[in-house]
Amino acid sequence: MAITYVGKGAAESGDSIFPPTPDLPAGLQLHDLAVAFFYSEDTVDQTVAISEGWTQLYNERTSGGLAGAWYRFIQDGDEAPTFTIGPEFTAGSSLAQIAAWRSVDPADAVEFVGSLATTGPSGDVGPIGGIPYPANGLVLLLAGKLGDIGHSSSPTPGGLTWVGVDEADPPPGGISLQWWYAIAGGSPDTLADQTAIFGDSASTRGRGAMVSFNAGTGFHPALAANYRRRR
Repeated sequence: MAITYVGKGAAESGDSIFPPTPDLPAGLQLHDLAVAFFYSEDTVDQTVAISEGWTQLYNERTSGGLAGAWYRFIQDGDEAPTFTIGPEFTAGSSLAQIAAWRSVDPADAVEFVGSLATTGPSGDVGPIGGIPYPANGLVLLLAGKLGDIGHSSSPTPGGLTWVGVDEADPPPGGISLQWWYAIAGGSPDTLADQTAIFGDSASTRGRGAMVSFNAGTGFHPALAANYRRRR
């Protein structure tokens, strides 16, 4: 089953009192893979929590900021998740966004979770460690920066065709995120290190990582059960 991109919700900003409240993408169907990406300029050694039912990929703070990512397969009645930041949160800005893909394997979703890198001070975020990916799989590159976006460009192809999910740099500035995805061909491979181009002359720190997901292999039992209920 070929993986396809469903879409994104709007990136939403937050602050030290009100965390961001991003919407789910439009057009979701049962068992679509939703990925939530959160980034903040938090300066305290803590993590951020998300609504119950999301599986964590990343949730870690360093001098490059607090970065988190989670995934969930959409079920009946799902609503947009909420984020909870501890009382120690002292920074002013945070960002979050949700995007979704169809036909990722719900029984064996994640192929490889790369290391979350802290980079800088630099105008860009990298090197972000390369990862293996499966045949016909999904590869995501996630990056956040304690600075603005001057300009951006696609990551190094590495045999893949990258498509931008979004880049977000809301006013008054000072924090930004961007993420990209690629759908692999029919052979597994290993991707080289990548750099997320922010083009920010402020040369501040940032965080980035990559993760790969497996494509569905056919009519999954969870989908079959849903089909039987609808008959």
